[in-house]
Amino acid sequence: ISIVEEAAGKKLSYSLSDQAREGDHIWYVSDVRKFQNDYPEWRYEHNLQETIGEMVAATEEKMREESKQSVIIAALSAAAK
Repeated sequence: ISIVEEAAGKKLSYSLSDQAREGDHIWYVSDVRKFQNDYPEWRYEHNLQETIGEMVAATEEKMREESKQSVIIAALSAAAK
């Protein structure tokens, strides 16, 4: 959470739950040593900070686009009245 807050440049509002969200992965891989033994040339392309930074940037862009669309819809609705 602290890495995401650092990338976002702000404190996050969040809650923890034992209930899985629709679309969440039910498993993940954290130890890739066995895979690396089978594929010694394989390397990570991005570290955790880079990956989270890309996710934050994509989320911020999506929010900007959604905000623009809301303004346009509101203006069109007002003009139609």
